Amino acid sequence: MQANANWKGGRYTSPRGYVYVRAPGHPRAAIYRGYVKRATLVLEESLGRYLIPPELAHHRNGIKDDDSPANLLLCANQGEHRRLSAQSPLSPSKGTT
Repeated sequence: MQANANWKGGRYTSPRGYVYVRAPGHPRAAIYRGYVKRATLVLEESLGRYLIPPELAHHRNGIKDDDSPANLLLCANQGEHRRLSAQSPLSPSKGTT
């Protein structure tokens, strides 16, 4: 696979701005063809455990490729994540992008 001209080192950015990393042994890897959101991996490392569905990572500053541990917050579910995203400084509902 690495000899392929399209190989990007096991990392890509989705059209929505999230960074994905190749992690074939990860429990969520099957969902994304062997890739996992980098934010998920960073948050799991700081917690010392895998996220348990429906847990997910939230970017505090709204910048989807800023996966620094200080910028990530554990959300218990998608509803909590939506609520926090609506309050984000970059939320479209706040008049910014």
